[in-house]
Amino acid sequence: MLCKLLSRVAAVFRDERDEDALAFLPCLAVALALSFGGAFLLPVRADEPVPAPAASTMMCPRCGRGGTTKFCGDDGVLLVRADLIVFHRVVSLLATGETRESGLANPFKPLLGKDGTIDPEALERLAHDYAQARKSATFAPYTGPMPIFPPRDSLAREASEAEAVAVLRSIVAAEMRYRDGSPGRAGKNAFGTLTDLADAKLLDGAIASGKKDGWVFDAGPSTQDATSLFYATAFPERSGAARRFLFVNQAGHAYAGTEAFAVDRKTCNVPPGLARVEEKPEPRPSPELEPVPGLDELRVGQVFVIRSNNGTPVTMKHAVTAKDDTHVTLTVLLEAPPDSLREPQVDTQQLSLFRARGAPKPTYTVVGHETLEVSSTKFDCEIRESTNESKLKERIWYCERHYPYAIKRVDETGKATWELIEIREP
Repeated sequence: MLCKLLSRVAAVFRDERDEDALAFLPCLAVALALSFGGAFLLPVRADEPVPAPAASTMMCPRCGRGGTTKFCGDDGVLLVRADLIVFHRVVSLLATGETRESGLANPFKPLLGKDGTIDPEALERLAHDYAQARKSATFAPYTGPMPIFPPRDSLAREASEAEAVAVLRSIVAAEMRYRDGSPGRAGKNAFGTLTDLADAKLLDGAIASGKKDGWVFDAGPSTQDATSLFYATAFPERSGAARRFLFVNQAGHAYAGTEAFAVDRKTCNVPPGLARVEEKPEPRPSPELEPVPGLDELRVGQVFVIRSNNGTPVTMKHAVTAKDDTHVTLTVLLEAPPDSLREPQVDTQQLSLFRARGAPKPTYTVVGHETLEVSSTKFDCEIRESTNESKLKERIWYCERHYPYAIKRVDETGKATWELIEIREP
């Protein structure tokens, strides 16, 4: 069975019309990894240098979200390499497939435990058994049909669709940064095309080319109001693929339909017949969670401009690029003065709207109250006094009901180290 699965590699490249083989291409990749990465690989000599592993994206093994820290901000789970997440998912799908020929067992099924995890010892035994068989037997080339039916077609489509939606969300974030300004193009105040975003170094070149991972992407500003409206789409590259057609606009919500649609480039409204793509967060008991103050007040399109000075004056822009029932996404642009040696930095943060009830909170002393006004918005602030990481006292103006971050910070010398100076409404 394993030999037959490997033999289908040639069919994929020999006949692109073999829909069954193409649908099973991710599974073939894992089969190759099992075969050529297993026990019968030639050993590395002691005097041969072992190549250092390439830097990898880290992901949470529970919720699947990427991150740059050691632990997941939502689950507190230790992050692992993203390729290991992909490996786990593909082997899990292989294990659920059914063999075409009755009486033949699926060799991947024993690899999956009852708890949904892969058994490393069973994986090693499978590769070892195949290596031992090759020592005494010659396996004939196999050119027949895929020996295992592609497992869970609907889930495979959802996984691919989720990746396309993630690309669309990155386009939304890039559009917001492009309109609100970035180094070298301040004052444009308009959305752009994929080429514009790539030229401004706000979007990956592979996405800007229009095609990536079997999807065709497009984006552009409204022909009527390029300052406020834009659209982005993702269509399946191959006709007949089990994928839906995706749409997103300046509101940040993704929509999908089973048939191709035309975009009204003037209004950039959601085309008729599309349904909103709902994210499926892991269900958690609501009594254990409570809302994070201030996050629910944020609206897509808002930009908060902050002036910070902890030795080097820096301007930060927090742009609200997406929001749903569980999370809000902020794109953070950090700009130092032109004469500074610091390069501009861009980061995307996904914040949970909920936190564990009773979670430990920083200690502080309330020393007063004051109303601050920023861009005609009044914040009834609580003034807190605490000790920062450098063990220096500071005062912080907070208005948690309307904004999740500090409105102002002042160190013990009276110098403002953080101050919200402008709010740009959509």
